[in-house]
Amino acid sequence: MGISNYISYLQRSEEELAKAFKDVSKEHMREPDVYEMCRLFASWSLDHVQNLAAMLSRYGKEKENEPGQMVYSLLGRTTGSLGLLGDLRLLWVMTNEVKLGWIILQQCSKALQDEKLKLACVQFGSQTIRQTEWLTMKIKHSAPQILTVPL
Repeated sequence: MGISNYISYLQRSEEELAKAFKDVSKEHMREPDVYEMCRLFASWSLDHVQNLAAMLSRYGKEKENEPGQMVYSLLGRTTGSLGLLGDLRLLWVMTNEVKLGWIILQQCSKALQDEKLKLACVQFGSQTIRQTEWLTMKIKHSAPQILTVPL
């Protein structure tokens, strides 16, 4: 069944997202809200990874066809405030990819009439939406200061 491939893909995406959140928290420790929120969001994504592993045990493993994400490798290339803005933007892209993954998996749960899978998708998808919303708010707040204030 193709759903197991997709669960594996989403699991890898969540793993990469957790690592990216951890790396951004370390890179931007001087920003207390970024440090704290990125640590929290990393823990959420790691929880999602564990729950996706349980889903895989129910649906079985198949050969993985989906490519890995390449966005993560772009994090941390620039330092300072411009680096922060770039890292937040890339985290936003990654969280939206994961958010879409939860939407797709939720639709599959409906087709399969799998209530347990559906509830997990709603719960973890809503946490991913919260990640995306915080990143959007932080970008909106930070971008004008970073891009318009003279150095």
